[in-house]
Amino acid sequence: MRHSPVLVLLSFASVLGASASAQSCVWGSFDTTRLLNSHSLLIGPLTGYLRAEIAEHGGVVGPITPTLTPEYLSTVDVFFTSRLADGADLSSSEQAALQAWLAGGGTLFVSVGTFGHAAYESFTQPYGVGGYSTVTGFGIGHPIGSHPITAGVVDIRHMNVTTFGHGGNARLLAKASGNQNFIVVLEPQTGFTSGGRIVVVGDYDTLTDSLVPQNDNAVLLDNLVDWACEAAPTPCPGLEPSWENYGSGWPGTNGVPSLTSGSDPYIGGPVDLTLGNSWGTSTVGYLLIGAAPAVTPTALGGTILVALSPSLVVEVPVFPIGMKVSGKLPADPTLCGQSLHLQLLEVDPGASHGVSFSPGLRLTLGG
Repeated sequence: MRHSPVLVLLSFASVLGASASAQSCVWGSFDTTRLLNSHSLLIGPLTGYLRAEIAEHGGVVGPITPTLTPEYLSTVDVFFTSRLADGADLSSSEQAALQAWLAGGGTLFVSVGTFGHAAYESFTQPYGVGGYSTVTGFGIGHPIGSHPITAGVVDIRHMNVTTFGHGGNARLLAKASGNQNFIVVLEPQTGFTSGGRIVVVGDYDTLTDSLVPQNDNAVLLDNLVDWACEAAPTPCPGLEPSWENYGSGWPGTNGVPSLTSGSDPYIGGPVDLTLGNSWGTSTVGYLLIGAAPAVTPTALGGTILVALSPSLVVEVPVFPIGMKVSGKLPADPTLCGQSLHLQLLEVDPGASHGVSFSPGLRLTLGG
């Protein structure tokens, strides 16, 4: 079971994941089971210019996939949507995998077609980009501000624009001929703090071989690939994240409850805490979170291992088989090297004074 309280520096996501190394700039994409047809493939006949740009920027086109999984996403740096078909919506597990991959630094490149609007929503709506609607007809779009993606671009040829809305964590880079939203980017510089980067282009055809030679589309494509393949800066150079238990707990009915982390705490990355249950039946737990360790004896037999000032105590239900508390660390480099200290106390009639104590858990932030 999974619970999502707000824990000091933790804002919660669903599933842990990791991005591949940005050095090779591996591009992933769907196979034809999720696309309109074979012409929509990243490895298909309409994307020769795009593949050439990827190669020119030191990238490679990786294997295509029918589904998004943590295992697949761990092999790619950029995921390119191509033209999604109606009914190609991401499942809840795929959304969780994608969001965890983004939190770990992945780059999502959304090129929108005239079908599959609900599918695009399942990719970007969690980040405030949605309300996709198609505007038919050829036209010329234009940048509306300075950005590496639009550098040197004046006119953008489009075919059937699909426009969309966006939130305050995004920056609109271009509008279509009818003044509709056309290109938007989400990255740390725009206030996007969910990790990774996202770009949405409102016409897949703009990037295909039929339109790339027209107007400034070739310049736009070059800029987009350059931006997508640009290695994200390491927030904490040379500082590896880590976690460890410390101190001793206090037993309950079935021993000392456990408190562990499923991953190292990377800045801007996900955290997945596992809470054990010492009683073996549903109970109430209290998760103590502080900035420093402590050794504070109590009248309950156990020792408080977290400094109580400043700190936060969060009440959580703990199910018979335990539970997971999942979250995400802020993408804030000022947190590099800082530590969070946590401890779990549980109501357990089998404990000497009705409360069991876990060992302490130290998360040292880095990445």
